[in-house]
Amino acid sequence: MTALPELSFSVFQRLQPAEYQKRFLAQHVRPDGRGLDEARPTALTMGAISTADGSALVRMGGTTVVVGIKAEVGVPPMDRDNVGWIVPNLELAPICHPSARPGPPSTFAQVCSHRLYEILINENAPVIDLKDLCVEQGKACWVLHIDAVCLALDGSVLDAALLGMVAALKNLRLPEVIYDDETVTVANPEDGQEEPPKTALNLHHLPLSSSFAIIPAEDTRTSSASSPHMLLDPTTDEEELTEQRLWVVLDAKSEELLCIQRLAGWVEGADARCTGTGGTVSMDVIKKAISQAKERATYLQALLGDF
Repeated sequence: MTALPELSFSVFQRLQPAEYQKRFLAQHVRPDGRGLDEARPTALTMGAISTADGSALVRMGGTTVVVGIKAEVGVPPMDRDNVGWIVPNLELAPICHPSARPGPPSTFAQVCSHRLYEILINENAPVIDLKDLCVEQGKACWVLHIDAVCLALDGSVLDAALLGMVAALKNLRLPEVIYDDETVTVANPEDGQEEPPKTALNLHHLPLSSSFAIIPAEDTRTSSASSPHMLLDPTTDEEELTEQRLWVVLDAKSEELLCIQRLAGWVEGADARCTGTGGTVSMDVIKKAISQAKERATYLQALLGDF
């Protein structure tokens, strides 16, 4: 008899996930015990992959992302012969979630990779100056392959991936390169000799992000609409309850707002409302999300350490 309430509770959660969540949200609490504006604990380990030129491991609640950077010498772009390349990519490992499948990258993973690329090379606030990757103008440059692999997916994967990529760039060390008579030589230690000194990149900006799930609040007792529930750092179950999700990216160094992105597009800072799939997001909600994202960015910046 004592196991019956627990069994019924579990069955109710599986059969009526939306109603299950609403029962908690009505009390301004979430099933895992967090408040609506409370993020999950985050752990960051830099230098997690010894064979990478730069790496990091991020655990954000139940989401785990490992990032590794492979640096190789390539040819600069034809239209900008004094810069290098960065090539970010996010892979969802088949083991990360029951819905993940082996094979080519999913549309979701490709969209996430594109979003991360746009943030890292933001022309107004790039993480690194691509000119710092130039080896010989018009001849050679560094190409940074930034590969993030999600090993466990439980929401906010963009936040974990972006934090991991920024941390891996901070951890990156590039060896000396000698360019002579069309020949590129990367300094490598010879047997019995010390490893040549390597150079760290200067991170000019520090983009860090926070994800939000916005769940409409139902109030059948009045004709007026109730304020929606805004959940910081949602889990996968919470993300699946709504199509109204925000991704807020800030430069932690200057607290400048870099972007707010929705599932259906971009929200410019001056817009009063954001429309698209799932209805509208009011400016009050957007301002609240920015405020919480600033506090979250301060916490994440502390994990990265001094710059």
